[in-house]
Amino acid sequence: MPRGRPLYRITASDFAAAVRYLSSARDRGEIGLGEGYAVFLAATTPKALQAWCDDYLPRKVWERMVNALRQARKRSRDYKSRPLHHIDLTHPAWVALTRLAKEMGGVTLSEAVLQLEEAYDRANDAGLLMPTGADKGKRRPH
Repeated sequence: MPRGRPLYRITASDFAAAVRYLSSARDRGEIGLGEGYAVFLAATTPKALQAWCDDYLPRKVWERMVNALRQARKRSRDYKSRPLHHIDLTHPAWVALTRLAKEMGGVTLSEAVLQLEEAYDRANDAGLLMPTGADKGKRRPH
């Protein structure tokens, strides 16, 4: 492993997420499509992908990928005891929620929704919101 890189090894459970991250980084232009790209495409195991990262991946991209993989592991541990629900968002709604999540300190979209709900409840409790016809006198269950 090249000197100066965070100590991290791509595992079998990380492999698919690492490939997705690297493909996305390629699409964003963070990594090139040079001679190492064929080696990337041929990396079908965690060990081969690790070797490719060690040989071809720029340090900054490596660090961002490792952070993303660690966050994914943490989310996986955090959500094991709680069921996940999936929703569809329009692109403008996703852009707005992603921007708000970043402005809230880089929280997850789920955490952003919960923080926005808390802010809404505080504003509502302070009488700062005008109730709509459907909302008059109703309180959301928690």
